[in-house]
Amino acid sequence: MPPRRQAGPAAGGARPASGPLAASGNPGLRSALPAFYPGWLRLPAIADGLLGPAAAASAPAAASGFLSELKQLASAAATFDPTRSAEARNAPASMLRARADAIAELCWDGRCTSALMRLLSGALRAGPGGSGGGPASPALRSAEAQGILCELLGSMFGPIGQLRPGPHAIAVARLIQTVVRTQTLQAISRALAAAAAPLAALEAGGAIPPSRSELMGAAHLLSGALVLSVGLVNVTYAQFRPSMAYPRMAPQYQETEACLERCRTELAAALQASGVVEQSARLLVLLLQAGVEAAAAAGGVEERRTVTGLRFGFASLAWYMMLNATGHDEHGAQLCSREAAAVISAALTGRCARHALMAHSVGILCAEDGGPTYGLTQPLLPAEAAAASTAVAARGGGGDNMRTWRGDAGNAKVTGLQSFLLAVIGTERGLQLPNGRPGRRATLALVQRIGRAAVAQACRTLRFPPPQQLQGGTDTQVAHLMVAALAASGKLLPGPPLPEGWEAEAAEWWRQALEAGRYLLLPETQAMAVDTWCLSVGTLAKALQRSCRDPDGYLRLPPKPPPELAAALAGGLLPATDAASALLKTLPIEGTFPQLRPRLPLLAYGDPTHVASLIRTGGKMLRQWHPRHLRGEDASLRGYCFLNLFCDLLDEAATTWPGLDGRQAASGPGQSGSGQSGSGQSGPGQSGPGLSGRQRQLAVMVSLMAAEWLPPLARLAEAVLDKAPSLALASMTALLTVCIRAISAWVPVLSCAAVLEDQQGPAAGAAACDAASGSGVADASGEAGGWRDFLLKELRPHRLLVLPVDPSREEDFYIQGALQYAFFTKAPFYCFLRACEDSLDPGQARKHVAAFAASGKGANPRAARALVSPTADELQAAADAATAEAFQQAKPLAAVLLPPERARREALPQRCGLGPACVNLAGDSEAGLALRPCTGCRAVLFCSRECQKAAMQAGHKEACAGAKGRAG
Repeated sequence: MPPRRQAGPAAGGARPASGPLAASGNPGLRSALPAFYPGWLRLPAIADGLLGPAAAASAPAAASGFLSELKQLASAAATFDPTRSAEARNAPASMLRARADAIAELCWDGRCTSALMRLLSGALRAGPGGSGGGPASPALRSAEAQGILCELLGSMFGPIGQLRPGPHAIAVARLIQTVVRTQTLQAISRALAAAAAPLAALEAGGAIPPSRSELMGAAHLLSGALVLSVGLVNVTYAQFRPSMAYPRMAPQYQETEACLERCRTELAAALQASGVVEQSARLLVLLLQAGVEAAAAAGGVEERRTVTGLRFGFASLAWYMMLNATGHDEHGAQLCSREAAAVISAALTGRCARHALMAHSVGILCAEDGGPTYGLTQPLLPAEAAAASTAVAARGGGGDNMRTWRGDAGNAKVTGLQSFLLAVIGTERGLQLPNGRPGRRATLALVQRIGRAAVAQACRTLRFPPPQQLQGGTDTQVAHLMVAALAASGKLLPGPPLPEGWEAEAAEWWRQALEAGRYLLLPETQAMAVDTWCLSVGTLAKALQRSCRDPDGYLRLPPKPPPELAAALAGGLLPATDAASALLKTLPIEGTFPQLRPRLPLLAYGDPTHVASLIRTGGKMLRQWHPRHLRGEDASLRGYCFLNLFCDLLDEAATTWPGLDGRQAASGPGQSGSGQSGSGQSGPGQSGPGLSGRQRQLAVMVSLMAAEWLPPLARLAEAVLDKAPSLALASMTALLTVCIRAISAWVPVLSCAAVLEDQQGPAAGAAACDAASGSGVADASGEAGGWRDFLLKELRPHRLLVLPVDPSREEDFYIQGALQYAFFTKAPFYCFLRACEDSLDPGQARKHVAAFAASGKGANPRAARALVSPTADELQAAADAATAEAFQQAKPLAAVLLPPERARREALPQRCGLGPACVNLAGDSEAGLALRPCTGCRAVLFCSRECQKAAMQAGHKEACAGAKGRAG
């Protein structure tokens, strides 16, 4: 029920005592609010003139004058409301703070605030939908008067912003409590329902259409109700978050925060109980269907401004409600409690609220892209949108007529679209579209259409690579809109597992996520982008764990990829990651990729060209990485995720290859424990079927990955050890650990591959790969060298095993676990010895081995005794036993590895002639590099002049001259 009393505010309301600046004619308030303060002081007189026994019999001219004063006061208040005025949004921060303090000071003026509440209460009680109550002027009973008073009170909350804890903040909170506890929102809801009644009768077939004045009055009421609701929500939940700046302010902070918490709880309950949001949406839809926009077009400027702001006003209300219900402050705390958030979200679940938001969003989209209207027609659909859709339909579709969103018009469009997305996020069922299409799938199509519009705007307004900070305004809003679209569409996608028939929608999600990710690597939006990205990566990881790993954790490659992986690949996951990595010289949102496990299926099921290009790009990035990146206070973390991804993928390839499980090896050829037709045991000298197509592609890509990534990781580890005295111990330990871990996992594999090459010829490693393609024997002609040469010349493990280091620093290495983590078992250590036995000096090796054993970390007693054995025979015997065990585990992968040069040639037939030394990251991908023939011999391709110059200096000059001589 509407409030009954006309006296002072309810308990907890504004105090009658004036504040220190509230005296009449105060110069401070007059200078801060020059157009508003004089009218504010007139409120008691206006209340006496429009309320009470004499008000009903007063002259209409006097009542009209009072109403004009209220209208002017509301217009003045609107000019300093940042949510409604461009001048206020662009005002200096000092001016905004002064206005906020002045408005808060006015809240102390109990005489004027009581008069304002009396006027609002009397108008709502005496007007349509009210309970009658005491006498009031006829001018105060109109819907227009109700709207003016609501707009006046709501505009006062707009400029308040963040206030310091203390009396001012408490005064504002108590004024909000007055509005809520006197059931003002319930009274506004009844007034909105009364204004909508004749419009609803007209829709139901009523014979008497409303007059233009009735339409304008209802529009004024709705506009004022929206302004007041936005002001209450905005101040209570979003802007008004005082922080404790000094310990001496702790008591004031606690009192203010307690008062505000009560306000948040009470306002959330009032929003739901009153139904004011649903009634506002219902009146908005009925007004639009009744042609209020056409009626306002024939009126004055003020009427047009009021009516054209109705759609945006309701969208702003929904935007503020949902943003504050789900948002966090700068300290990571929720803006409201979970219970209040649930209540606020429930207030937007009504049919009318959803319909109004969707109609507004569809109108914006149709005006921009001319797409489908989903059954909406004029006048609910704006004339501009209907005309654009008709024009596109007449052309047969197609075309890109979207305009760049700038200024206030652009912000209004973004707010309208984002309010719909925030409402969609609150439900998983989807919405019922006007054309009768069922909920989830139809809603997802609309949400992804909004996402495409947001990405198109980002391409027009944002730069990539992005600047360090957005310029604010529309740029920031577009970035937030992209994140909201991704979150909403991700919530509407079913699964996991993804049902059959949803692959196209999932692929579209990945397309938008990858395109939007180019513009979201910014301080303002990176946290939201990471949350959305982690959600998608987590869903993909669950699918891969379910489909591509057996119960023991080993890799399994089914004939078809899981639908989640197929959608990600179809959406461009590999080329987009390649392009972003090449341009940023690092991984996009690098901390999220390690969450995706297993990663090898991406190499097996992805397009071979895209996979090889991404591997080559990673190698170039590693070769450009330098230990100088370790300097600084945060050196222990800087770049760790970047390197950890490469090392994890190498380690995963070495340990989860099909057939590495002992049970699979014991089951014999053709009986893989993972249920595959071809075991990884099928290699040189073994019977059984060859590799499947996916296994063969993975073998080629894993060979390329080892050839491209291991040498730069070894160089980095050497550089870290050489520069250890100048590096922080934590930095050296972290980076050395990840590098040595990958190298130690691959040394047994490559040593085994080298032994196989010695035993069966240089083509042995490629035989298993060729078995699936039917080529029989691999053609090894022209190979620059096999895996033994790669080990000794490229990997150089002896540089990591025997270094002329200071003993005290060496002890620090062992204590910190920098090297010990890599040599936790004796097998990798002995494989190091076997791999570089031709390069090691026996004395240095024995000394290093003794120091390793003396540390007593990780080596069992038998291994320790073998390591410090004085006789070379015992050392050799221990090495033979350990390497035999390691070779048995590594043989399935080693048997299918291609020699380095052949892997490069098969994966990327067209590549820069400089080979691994090429570090050119220009363009979107390695496969997209423009290759030009050598200007001399025309037989070798180079991607840049720098690469050709480096090749000439490395020896190509002589070969080029010889080729030219032979041609002559």
